[in-house]
Amino acid sequence: GGSDSGESHQAPVYDGAQTLYYVGGDGAGSTDRVYKYDLNTNTPTRIGSQIGTRSGVSGVFYNGSPYFLPYHGTTTDFQRYDLSTNNFIPLASLPFTTSAGAALIDGGDGYLYATFGGGRSNFYRYNVSTDTWSSRASVPQGVNSGGDMTRINRTIYVLVGGQSAYMYQYNMDTNVWTPVQNVPAGTIDHGAFMTSDGSRYLYVGISDRTQLRAKMVFRYDTTNGSWLRIADLPRAAYPYA
Repeated sequence: GGSDSGESHQAPVYDGAQTLYYVGGDGAGSTDRVYKYDLNTNTPTRIGSQIGTRSGVSGVFYNGSPYFLPYHGTTTDFQRYDLSTNNFIPLASLPFTTSAGAALIDGGDGYLYATFGGGRSNFYRYNVSTDTWSSRASVPQGVNSGGDMTRINRTIYVLVGGQSAYMYQYNMDTNVWTPVQNVPAGTIDHGAFMTSDGSRYLYVGISDRTQLRAKMVFRYDTTNGSWLRIADLPRAAYPYA
C-alpha cells in the first residue's frame, strides 16, 4: 500500500524461502520499481528500478532469480531480474503479449511453462538453457481473468477463469490435456488463484468479484478427484477489495 508501491493486477513471485518479489510504483499500473518483501518481518524493501520496460505482472522464481512476464497488453518483453546486481536481463521475447489470466511456472525439467490469458488457449514452454520458446498442445479452452497454473510432479494444472469453473490437467510426458472435475461454487474471475503442495493437493481461491465468494478457498485431491471447501481467506481476494 501507500503511494510508493501502487499496483494493479500484479502478482508477487515467491522464492520458496520467505521472500516475495514484486514490481509496482506510484499508482495503479505502474511498473517502475522493484521490491522484495520479507515474510518473516513483514517488511518491504525497494531493491531496483525499471525504465522503458513493463515487466512484473506475474512470474516465477527459478534458479535464484525472478522471471517476470510483462504488464498486460504492453509488450512481449520477457526478463529475468538478477538479484546479485539488481538489474533486469532481457531474454527471448514472448510469442504473444500477456493479458488477464497469464501465468508462468517452473516445470522442474529445465523449462518454464506459460499461458498468455485474454481468452487465448496458446501454451508454450521456455528453454532456460537455450533461451528459446516452443509451442505445446493448446489448452482445450481459452484462459482468461482469474486463470492460473500450478504443477504436481509431471502434471500441470490450469484454471481457465473467465467466469467459468473449468480446469484442465496437462501430462508433460505425452503433451495431452484432459479435463478435471469443475471447481465448486461456480464461476472464477479476477482475484482467483491456484497453488499446490507439490505432491497431492491443489488449493483454489474462487474469487468472482463479490466480497463473500472472494474469500472462499477449496482444496482438490489429485489422488481421488474430490473437492473440499476449507477455511475462508481473512480478506477478499479481488482487485477492488
